[in-house]
Formats: sequence, C-alpha cells, structure tokens
Amino acid sequence: MDDGFNREAAQAAIAPGVLNGIRVLDFSRYIAGPYCGSILGDLGAEVIRIEPPGGADDRFLLTLEGLSDGAQFLALNRNKKSLTMDLRSPRGREVLNRLVASADVTLTNMPPAALPKLGLDYASLKQANPAIISANVSAYGPQGPLSGRNGFDLIGQAMSGATYMSGWPGRPVRTAANYVDFGTGLGTAIGIMAAIMHRRATGEGQEVQASLLQTALTFMNAVLLEASTGVDRPPAEGRSPYAGPAELVPTKDGAVVVQVVGPAMFGRLCEAIGRPELAADPRFDTDEKRGAAGAELSAILGEWAAPLTMQEAMDVLAQARIPSGPALSPIQAINDPGVLGSGVFQHLSPRPGAPELPIAGLIARLSASPGTIRSPAPEAGADTLATLRAAGFADDEIEALTAEGCVVPPAG
Repeated sequence: MDDGFNREAAQAAIAPGVLNGIRVLDFSRYIAGPYCGSILGDLGAEVIRIEPPGGADDRFLLTLEGLSDGAQFLALNRNKKSLTMDLRSPRGREVLNRLVASADVTLTNMPPAALPKLGLDYASLKQANPAIISANVSAYGPQGPLSGRNGFDLIGQAMSGATYMSGWPGRPVRTAANYVDFGTGLGTAIGIMAAIMHRRATGEGQEVQASLLQTALTFMNAVLLEASTGVDRPPAEGRSPYAGPAELVPTKDGAVVVQVVGPAMFGRLCEAIGRPELAADPRFDTDEKRGAAGAELSAILGEWAAPLTMQEAMDVLAQARIPSGPALSPIQAINDPGVLGSGVFQHLSPRPGAPELPIAGLIARLSASPGTIRSPAPEAGADTLATLRAAGFADDEIEALTAEGCVVPPAG
C-alpha cells in the first residue's frame, strides 16, 4: 500500500546529517529501541524498521481518530522506512543475512538469550557482516540472575527506588513519563555513535548492550550512594528531600511548581511571600533542614498561594527570580505559549489528508548539523520492495520470497 509520501524525495530535499550513509536495521519495539532509532534517523541515518506482516503490536498503542497507527508509534518512528517480513519463515534467516551484509547497525530489544533464536545475536550477525555494530536493549542487561527476563519502564523505576522516593509511606508512585525507556534509548544511541567512531578509526564492529535497569540505577545513583552509607530516607511525598521548598503548590485555579535551592534563593522567596523572618529561622537555615521540613514549608506556601491564580503566583515568583512554572494537563501543554514558542515541536501530517501533529525533534540542537524530521512514520511494509532491491535482491527473487510468505510487499 502506498502511503502517499515520497520518502526518497523528502530525504534528498534536506542536507545530509552527520550519520548520512549509515544504514540501521531496526527490529526494536515500543519505546527504548524505537526512540534510539529515531535519534539516529534525525541525524541522517537510513533507519529501516523490520516488522511482521501487518505491522508489529507497538504500532497500535494510543490510537488516534482516523488513523490506524498510534501516537507513540508516530512519534518514535519518523524518518524511518518499513520492511515487512517473517523472520521465522524457512528463508527468513537467508534474507536477514543479506540485509545485514549491507547494513552498518542492527538495533534490537529483547533478553540477550533470545537473540540467537532469530539470528540476531552478535556472533551470528558477525558471520554475515564482520564490521556490523549490534545494539541490544534489554530489561536487565546481559549478566546477573534476571538477564533472561522481559521488562518494561516501570520495573526500572520500581527497582531503583524511584517509585518509593516519589510516593507516600506504603504507596509508591510511578512517573507518567517513561523516563527509563527514553533514557535507555538515548544512552543506546550514544553507544552506537561511539561504536561508529571506533569503527571509522579501526574498521572493527562491536556489540552495544544497554538495559532499563542500568539506566534506572544510574539516574538514581546519588540517592543509592547515600543509601549505601546507611541513610534510610522515608518517601518524599511529592517533595524534594534534599532542599526546599521543591514541590507543586495549589492555587485557586491550578498548581504551580516552586523549586528553591540555596540560602540566597530561599531568602528571596521569603521576601516574596511576605514572610522575611523565615530566612533566619533555624528550622530552615540549610538546604538539608528545608528538605526535612518539607511539610511545614508546604503549609506556609499553600496559605500564601491559596487566594492567588496560577499566573499571579508565577508573576510574584518571577519577580523574585524563583524558578516556577505551571502544572499543565497535556491539552494545556500543547497550547501553552511558552511551549509553542520553544521550537520543540515540528508539526507534521502523518498521512495524506490527516491533520498535522506535534512531533518533538532531537533533544540537542546542533548549529552546523542539526537533526531534522524529514518524513512521517511509515505505513507497514511501505518500503519493502525498495529496501530489498537496495540490498541486491532481484525482482524474481522478491516474487519468490513473496509467494513463500517470507516478505510482504505493500498491496497495489
């Protein structure tokens, strides 16, 4: 099926990125792996998503009205091509090896022990292409008693102590943003780019391993380091336990973030809310004490903010140079002037005739070689024929593979 978007023309219309000429075979699903692939694609790599006929399950999460693909898929698979094939078919391994022979990177996300079953382990891939860079994202990494298990973002949040510290006694709290997934995808992309630099210098490929658990533990490392000395902190109940106030403060029409670190900033806050005497109060004279006295400071700030609107409270805080911001719903966020003016989103129609949707671009903005969003996420199998031909498959071979059910070109 033709999705009506000329990906080749879109790619040619924009100057090549720093990864131009790098071909990535992306077998990954859901968030961490696809996000990694999107970073490489934004930087100019040719990223080919390889999925089963009809599309993988992660296409259909958070489905949008009038579209068959979901919001998560559309956000994380821009700048990619799609090849549909059955890796487990009799000739699946043969097709895989020929694709790998012309690729630079493979990207997978599954327990390391599961990779050999599909021929996607580094040892197998090296036989097809000795210079291949093989990147795998797993839940727990390649070693330890949990390495064979599957997992998702929330497990990393929970096992690292983050849900405990974010919640209340007896009630851990998860974060709505899948930060463990996204952090792992970002770290994997860094690893792949380092491996590309190594290969350019030495000609040698290598294996890149990342895991959700490693990301989660890394992000919580300072807290865990403190715990290793015997400090057993209670849950933070929505505040920072290390300084304060650092929390969401209710106003009469919503909540605002107030985050204070250091005595100078705390002094300005005290003046701004009409309580200058608090700056000299021995209960609050260090960051550590203010963190421990979070409940008392919450009550004081709540009393100050209760008669104010969000905007009135933020105006007072801004005048005192106190970091603050509104607690927005997703609907409010995409319409907020500050968000809209940030340049984070590129509005792109995912399919002909569909409304434009906000797609967040590359996190880091490069002045000389910026990341670009050149094409929307592909329909399943949209690039099967072109990808196979680019890998050296003749049309009669493609017809035979299609008849056997190994590959599934788009209809029409």
